[in-house]
Amino acid sequence: MRRIIIWTGLCVALLLVSGEVRAQRGLPGQVGIGVAGGIVDGFTFRDSHRAYRFWGEVEITRYNRNHSYWNFTAGCLRKDYRYAGVTGDQLVPLAQFTGSVGYNHPLLADRGRSIALFAGVDGMLGYETTGWGRKGLDDGATLRSKDSFVYGPALTASVEWYLANRVIWLVRVRERCLFGSPTGKFHTEVGIGFRFIIN
Repeated sequence: MRRIIIWTGLCVALLLVSGEVRAQRGLPGQVGIGVAGGIVDGFTFRDSHRAYRFWGEVEITRYNRNHSYWNFTAGCLRKDYRYAGVTGDQLVPLAQFTGSVGYNHPLLADRGRSIALFAGVDGMLGYETTGWGRKGLDDGATLRSKDSFVYGPALTASVEWYLANRVIWLVRVRERCLFGSPTGKFHTEVGIGFRFIIN
């Protein structure tokens, strides 16, 4: 009986909270913090050669008057490349550490703004390292790509859904085009994340 009372109380609290927040979604000046992560350039976190390809980021978000928002992020992308050497295959990791500033605008939303589709553009700046600074490979070959600063734009599309009061779940697709990289400009990110409104 005690459990039933507790569960009933929690359900009522959730209903009250979700009803209260319906008119307060995406208000100007609201600030959120979030985390997100996913896969890069494919559909697997780790391929058949045991090569990783993933990304992760933390963000601070500030909403504007028209339900759009600015986001400030710090993130990391890792993608392993397979090198077929004389002594056998070797994985060479690529890592990019980036900071970005972006603007996201709603394209579609339901009446209560419970779920919305956003499109955004980011300006990114960061540092790329190949092989974690180690240029010698197992068979004596040397990596020619140098560590470098990278910069450029990224285009983002995201679906954002309010799960509860001040909690947003999002699904994100981003195409980044970073200049200065000797290994390739374009990387496609797909992933999920959570954002928590803190004021």
